[in-house]
Amino acid sequence: MIGHDPRPNNDRRGRKICHSLWDDYPEISFDSDLVGKISWQPQPLMRCLPPMRFSTPSTAVTFAATLALTLLLQACGQSDTASLTGAAPVMEAPAAPAEPAVAAAPAVAATYQDLQGNPVEITDYPGKKVFVNYWATWCAPCIKEIPSISRAADTLAAENFVFLLASDESLETINEFLLDRDFTGNFVKLNSYVGSLGIDVMPTSVLYDAAGAPVRTWQGSFEWDSAEMLAELRAQ
Repeated sequence: MIGHDPRPNNDRRGRKICHSLWDDYPEISFDSDLVGKISWQPQPLMRCLPPMRFSTPSTAVTFAATLALTLLLQACGQSDTASLTGAAPVMEAPAAPAEPAVAAAPAVAATYQDLQGNPVEITDYPGKKVFVNYWATWCAPCIKEIPSISRAADTLAAENFVFLLASDESLETINEFLLDRDFTGNFVKLNSYVGSLGIDVMPTSVLYDAAGAPVRTWQGSFEWDSAEMLAELRAQ
């Protein structure tokens, strides 16, 4: 008979053995014909077994074969039971679906936008001559002429002129640049790129007539409030 070891929970060498877990695992015995008798208590995979003694080598072989067959039949039985009862197989839960991406705001349709993000068009100034200076924060000649553009704007304001200073850089870049300087004027962002307008020199200034059509282009930096440049502007 193979079953509980009658010894205490330590073997002759004092090592801990697992008698306390034995009742939760298979009890196996053999009759005189070496026919295994098995009583199964379902539990997870055995972590330890009590010491076993076999009278003959054939008994040990038979025991090992019977135990392997028992484990195989138990696994199959659990699968068949799940099929008969309609139990769903255990599977990992699918990952939660990703949050739908927030659609990016459509590009501003207007040609320009002011520093608060409001759309701006040349046609917003009907009946006025619109002077647009294309500049960049990295352009030294551009920066040099900004004060004279502001003074020219003040001089010609009563003569139906509007002055805009347009950069194709980001609103953040433009605003940060202006924070450190005392420039005044109508600064706007070009929503495309200066190259798409055929501009290949910085700075470039364009004057639009009262109907919104371009009538004159200047390349380079000027003293816009000088008598000469004011006369050119008025002559258009």
